[in-house]
Amino acid sequence: MPTCKDCFHHEVCADFRRNICEIDQRRFEEYKINSDDLCGNFKSKAYFVELPCKVSDTVYQIIGHYDYIRECKVVGFHLGEFSDLRGHKRKPYLICRSDSSRYLSHLDIDKIGKTVFFALDEAEAALKDGGKNANV
Repeated sequence: MPTCKDCFHHEVCADFRRNICEIDQRRFEEYKINSDDLCGNFKSKAYFVELPCKVSDTVYQIIGHYDYIRECKVVGFHLGEFSDLRGHKRKPYLICRSDSSRYLSHLDIDKIGKTVFFALDEAEAALKDGGKNANV
């Protein structure tokens, strides 16, 4: 059975109830919620995902076999796990497009900080570094 702590609004709601308690102890009783009885604003945290960036953000990908950095715009996300045409398991990824290509790129989210960066200077440092100090 879900409780208030399983709600997306839990932190804000708890602050609200705490402030009411400080202002007027009697009114606080109105806002107490039984663990068996969820309020009308309950939204399960299980349905929310925090993304590493937003659509339209610029990312920089190190293209290893060419030793250069490609700038791309994020145009979407894929969150489920699936197998590609070769049968390889794919994890969540960013869907990106560069100005120089009409094709979409799929950049694995677990490559952020290794070969995919949100700042050009970080990508340049990693390229010079040869990946030795990339975030793991």
